[in-house]
Amino acid sequence: IIGRCYQVDERKEHGAEHQKIVDFIKFLKDQGVRVWFDEELPARMSAARAGTIIYGKNCFAYARNSMRGASWLESLPLILDADLEPDEPSFELGCPKWCKNACIAACPTGALYAPKKMNPLRCIAFNSYYTNGITPLELREPMGTWIYGCDRCQEVCPRNQPWLNQALPENGSLMQRAPDFALGTLLTMDDKHYVDKVWPLAFYISRKKAAKWQMNAARALGNQGDPNNVPLLVQSLNDSPHEMVRGMCAWSLGQLGGARARAALESRLSRENNLVRLEIEKALEIK
Repeated sequence: IIGRCYQVDERKEHGAEHQKIVDFIKFLKDQGVRVWFDEELPARMSAARAGTIIYGKNCFAYARNSMRGASWLESLPLILDADLEPDEPSFELGCPKWCKNACIAACPTGALYAPKKMNPLRCIAFNSYYTNGITPLELREPMGTWIYGCDRCQEVCPRNQPWLNQALPENGSLMQRAPDFALGTLLTMDDKHYVDKVWPLAFYISRKKAAKWQMNAARALGNQGDPNNVPLLVQSLNDSPHEMVRGMCAWSLGQLGGARARAALESRLSRENNLVRLEIEKALEIK
């Protein structure tokens, strides 16, 4: 339910990934090269121009000469005041001809609709990270239980299989953190839990937007189809100060159904207006 991007955080000042960046920039400066970093630079396009990646049909950048050619990488463009000998640019697709658009077929929301073509407004990653307000109705079921990014188009890609099928040791640190990201915990978490436990590891969602996580968790609980999730959703329907969280709880209760869910929706209806009331009314229409 969480994309692999959370596994490495180059912002950690004492982490290995951050130190690699620091060491590389120091090396350049020691050679008399001035270095700038601008997060607005088009990272993948810059890497393609430099010849270090090659594109996939899913719009991701794949390593050209490392990582077994996989897409589990992050491009970090730097601006230098020195002329470097460039590699051959790599704008073409690197997908095998025998692949029958596996990534496009696997996209849960239809965001990928042609090779190197996507509608970001339908992308699970975009909708789980960056949008404001409640998730559009037509995307809620297709988004399933993904709450922070989505890896489907990378997981099914034949180019990624050598990397994915490696025999790797279990990441004990991540296993220890897993309870912090349980759906029920995320739905009912307070700001301290979010700032201390969640945001440091999964930072694409703003530090000020814990409610985004809570809304995503509410949707996932509804899509699990488990009636045991009803009490948690009822609690947040009544207690959450955020409209989009209460609205999504209403939707999920409608999806799960049952007498307790319906009673909670009917009880809350007269105390809501605007967005949440509309969500409750639609939820009560579900048979």
